[in-house]
Amino acid sequence: MSTIVEKLKEQFTQGNNLNKLIYINVGVFVAMLIVNMVSFLITGNAATFKYYITQWSALSSDPFTFVTRPWTLITYMFLHADFWHLFWNLVILFFSGKIFLEYLGDRRLLTVFLYGGIAGGMLFFILYNISPAFTVNAPLVGASAGVVAILVAAATYVPNMPVKLFFILEVKLWMVAALAMVTYIAGVTGANSGGHLAHIGGAIAGYFFVTSLKKGNDWSIGFYNFLDKINSLFKAKPKMRTVYTAKEKRTSTKKNTTADQERMDEILDKISKSGYDKLTKEEKEFLFNFGKK
Repeated sequence: MSTIVEKLKEQFTQGNNLNKLIYINVGVFVAMLIVNMVSFLITGNAATFKYYITQWSALSSDPFTFVTRPWTLITYMFLHADFWHLFWNLVILFFSGKIFLEYLGDRRLLTVFLYGGIAGGMLFFILYNISPAFTVNAPLVGASAGVVAILVAAATYVPNMPVKLFFILEVKLWMVAALAMVTYIAGVTGANSGGHLAHIGGAIAGYFFVTSLKKGNDWSIGFYNFLDKINSLFKAKPKMRTVYTAKEKRTSTKKNTTADQERMDEILDKISKSGYDKLTKEEKEFLFNFGKK
């Protein structure tokens, strides 16, 4: 048992953000199953403990609850209603995430997932409070908004990339994203209105992340700068600090970044016109290395 735990711990710490997101979502789901079992054995009702956990972790459309539990804008992304809810989210996350990693890199994947989840949660909350169509408060759970953000971001960046739909029909990636969006828009009038609103919010975040990136604005930089500030609060400050200024080096780095982005745009244009297989070995290596930045 300890060997299995050590293996999982090693894979989690050394894996990319895609694997970590999958592990976290599966881990939370398994933990909730254990909670249900304990709840059943103690109270006779499997949902007793789950109810209280959901109350403090799901995103509520009620303004007072939302204001007093702001952390739910993040925690709701890692709760799922049932096995199939989790399963389909992870299937889409895995396949769209693999494409995302290849072109946009590991650091940006986590950023888009969280930005998409936050955008989806906020659109759900706002519309549930201003639209007369929604008269009953509802909780929101699931990673769908973040997952859709990754799918749409990848489709926006490489729209003409060929993919297998249901492992049979070859279509362009943008067609998959477009079909998903039509389904979400149609679903707003159905039973899962809140979930589909969150999907749309995530899609909007994914789309604008990539369009902003193509203009030279990488939103993931601000996200990781924020994480660095948080981490610095928990680190001991060194007694001595060396101040180093390298203006010329920073200028050179900025120029290199711009040149790399232009080279990347040329390769993407080539993929759109001729397909990925037509790239040279050097172009494929550049594409792979660019995705790691």
